[in-house]
Amino acid sequence: RFSSWPKLLRVTAYIFRFIARCRKHKRDRLCRGDGIALASAECSAARTFWIRRLQTVLFASELSLLQLNRDLPTKSAILSLRPFVDSDGIIRVGGRLTRAPIPFNARHPILLASHPLVNLIVDNAHKRGLHSGLQLTLSILRQEFWILRARSVARSILFKCVACTRERAAVPSQLMGSLPAVRVSAPTRCFQHCGLDYAGSILVRSSPGRGFSSRKGYVALFVCLATRAIHVELVSGVKSVKHHLRRVVGNQTLTFEELTTLLYNVEACLNSRPIAPLSDSFDEVECLTPGHFLIGAPITIHPEPSLLALNEDRLSRWQRVRQLTERFWKLWAADYVTTLQQRQKWRKSTPSLKPGQMVLLRNPLLPPCKWELGRVIRCHPGEDGLVRVVTVKTATSEFKRPLGKLCLLPVECET
Repeated sequence: RFSSWPKLLRVTAYIFRFIARCRKHKRDRLCRGDGIALASAECSAARTFWIRRLQTVLFASELSLLQLNRDLPTKSAILSLRPFVDSDGIIRVGGRLTRAPIPFNARHPILLASHPLVNLIVDNAHKRGLHSGLQLTLSILRQEFWILRARSVARSILFKCVACTRERAAVPSQLMGSLPAVRVSAPTRCFQHCGLDYAGSILVRSSPGRGFSSRKGYVALFVCLATRAIHVELVSGVKSVKHHLRRVVGNQTLTFEELTTLLYNVEACLNSRPIAPLSDSFDEVECLTPGHFLIGAPITIHPEPSLLALNEDRLSRWQRVRQLTERFWKLWAADYVTTLQQRQKWRKSTPSLKPGQMVLLRNPLLPPCKWELGRVIRCHPGEDGLVRVVTVKTATSEFKRPLGKLCLLPVECET
């Protein structure tokens, strides 16, 4: 019922003071505090009380044997620590550091195990270390306490810390969903369904030479969802396009015509990247590329001779050309689509978000401590029943966001 270890000790100390003042014995009047503030002796008495209560619950059989000066059973979890009972009736670690030049509490720390009150002690050590990490929190704890399986206990406390979660800004994930129909169905033509990206800005001159000022230019990138073919209109947001632009352009300022020509060359290179082999023969070096779906052949091949000077009877091979075109689409359906079967990431399903859960809206322009706080009000499950998109209500508005744009807070929601 208490949120922190110091608060529990203060409340207990005030209760002990109240009991002492209600009694009429002389010895109780001597130990009671005269002022409003608590004395260190009162807080120490409250701390000793709760530690003894904890050890009575956690090590009941061991405590009774140690008080009778008997040996612990061989299956006892604390046998290797050589525990003993001090003058206050508290079990401490005997260990091998009796001659070490360190304080008594560090040489013989108080023995504890996993318990809700022990979680308060670990949380207090974590906050004393200014929301320290796992290793520093354990180091602070071991100055006074020896907790069995302390690492797992401390890790669970750090995971539930809201302040640390805000600064950690971990991205939640869900099982990767199935591909939409437009990604795995052969379209009638390329770019029937496409994705669009936009990037910039790039300085562009209206004309070469001096006296012409540069201005900002942007690039639109269209990606065919089925064939992965791309079309660039003066800018791109895909990493591969940026890769070529950074290494070719550098710090130069190009004219509009020069930059347009460069973008078309980059487009030709990217549309010539291999997708799948055209055949299983080891002698065949040609591969299927996005360019096959655009012009029926790789874009970077040498130009073929013009067909204008040929007789019309030579054009009867058009059906053969159509057959080759259909062959490309068959290869796309047989080889390329099957490569999309595996999930490269997000392979495990996680518990779905629920209405009422507190989240942070990720903002790349602000630090995590400045992200806007919101509450999930609606969930939008997919066809498989897993929630990947939710509606979040903040203090000023409502937003529909995917999981990748949120940061979950370890705060229990009220249902």
